[in-house]
Amino acid sequence: MTEVFLHNLGWITGVLVLLTAGLLLGARIPLRYNIRNLRVRWIPTALTALAFTAVIALLTVMLAFVSGMVRLTQMTGHPGNVLILDESANDEAFSNIPASDVGDLVNLPGLFRQGGRPWVSMETYLVVNQLLPHARLGRPQRRFLQMRGVEDVQMAAQVHDLRLHPGGSWFSSAGVREILGPKGQKITAIEAVLGEGIAREMAQDRSPEELAQAKSPDTLLPGDIFFLGDRVWYVCGLLQSTGTTFDSEVWAKRSLVASIFGKNTYTTVVVRTPDAQKARQLCEFVNTQYKKAAIRAR
Repeated sequence: MTEVFLHNLGWITGVLVLLTAGLLLGARIPLRYNIRNLRVRWIPTALTALAFTAVIALLTVMLAFVSGMVRLTQMTGHPGNVLILDESANDEAFSNIPASDVGDLVNLPGLFRQGGRPWVSMETYLVVNQLLPHARLGRPQRRFLQMRGVEDVQMAAQVHDLRLHPGGSWFSSAGVREILGPKGQKITAIEAVLGEGIAREMAQDRSPEELAQAKSPDTLLPGDIFFLGDRVWYVCGLLQSTGTTFDSEVWAKRSLVASIFGKNTYTTVVVRTPDAQKARQLCEFVNTQYKKAAIRAR
C-alpha cells in the first residue's frame, strides 16, 4: 500500500511539474515579472514554501512509520497462526474471553497437531505501570510494560515461533523460584522471560546496588532481577525477538499475572494451523459458523 502511494505521488508530482512548465512557457506575462513578484513578496512566498516542506516532511515520516509497523507485524508470528479475540475487541488489550469459552477452542477443525496435541496458546495480555525510583536524570519516572501471561510457555514459544538466547531457560510450571535477596535472605521471585528490547530498556533504570551485581550494564540477562510493584521478578531467559512485536514484552505464568494484576479472563487464544490457506479457512469458520462463544478470528 505504501509503495503504491509513493508511486502515485511521484506520478502526480511529475504531472504538476509539466503543467507548471507549460503555464510558464505559454503565459503572456513575462517571466521576469513573476520573479520580481517573488522578490517583493518574499515573506508570503517563504511561508508557503515552509508550509509545503513541512507537509511533505510530515507525510514522509508518517509513511515511514506505517511501513515500519507493517514490516514489524509481517515478521511476527507464523503464516499459519490465527489470533482469536473477544468478538467486540479490535486489540488484545481490550479483549476478554471467559475461561468457560476457552476450553472448547482446542477442538477447532484444522489445527496443527504434534503427537496428537494441538498447538494452542492461551494468553492474557495487558499493559502495566512500572514505577522507576532509580531512573537516571532526564528519564521518565514510570514505564508502561507490556505483560503477556501464558499458560504453557514452551507451547506459546512454539506457536509464536520464538526461541531463547543461549544460557536462558523457560520459566517453571509454578512460575516462581527462591532466590537470595539483597540482604542474603531467601525470597520468592516471579520468573519472567523478556524480549531483547525491553531487557535493554529496563537495564537503564537500575539502582547502583543492582548494577553492582548485574552481569551486564547494558541489558538484563538471565539471573538478573527487577522490581514491579512490590514483587521481585527473576529473569530466566531472553527471547530472540529482534524485529518482532515481542521485543518489548515480558512473559510470565498466566495464573500469577492474573492474580497480581486482577485480569482473570483471557485476552487471546493463538492457534497454529498447517499453513496460511488453512489459517484463512479457520478464520472463515470461526467468524461465520462457530456459535459456542462470542469470539472473532483474524
